[in-house]
Amino acid sequence: MIKKVSLCAILFLCLSFSNIAFSQTLRCDGRIIKEGMDKSFVLEHCGEPEHKERTIYGAPYGGVQAEKLYYERGGRRIIVEIRMDEVTNISWEEE
Repeated sequence: MIKKVSLCAILFLCLSFSNIAFSQTLRCDGRIIKEGMDKSFVLEHCGEPEHKERTIYGAPYGGVQAEKLYYERGGRRIIVEIRMDEVTNISWEEE
């Protein structure tokens, strides 16, 4: 019985940490923003970012537009990376 409980606890911890390590999220206006969401959804719920950076990868050969949207939340800078109008990454920096 103790082995089963220990095994379940270890499995739960592993799954919890793997979720944190691989998928950052951002909460805006009571909604969770995560990878794969549309840029319009982010702007609708998070508003305009404090700062934007735009880049075109692969230019001049029909490049792909990419953006980084910078939000300040609770002493953290949150960077939402967008390619082809879709969130591709969310990262946090301590200020």
